[in-house]
Amino acid sequence: MSSLISTIPAVVEMPSTETRPFILDVTTILEDGEAPTAAVTRLINLGTEEEYEEGLLGGPGIAGNFITQYVTGLEPKNAYRLDFTFTLAPNKSLTESLRLECKF
Repeated sequence: MSSLISTIPAVVEMPSTETRPFILDVTTILEDGEAPTAAVTRLINLGTEEEYEEGLLGGPGIAGNFITQYVTGLEPKNAYRLDFTFTLAPNKSLTESLRLECKF
């Protein structure tokens, strides 16, 4: 199962036993000549406000207007924020976020 993120902010429930790709579609925010590059992702545990790097499986990938990040190993009864930061043009970077709820 994958989650296509088209409306940000979004909230997604995800079990601790799953590994899932989250796909950010930036098509609607692009201007002529722009394309996503230099993507970086961060996963933040909202209870501690600390990065939860072990929940990111590899780094983000870019294919066309889509940025994909795999998430795994979330801790039950915790909420997380997945931040996608990327460049669209010189001097133009954006961050989009997604809330992940891990109830079990």
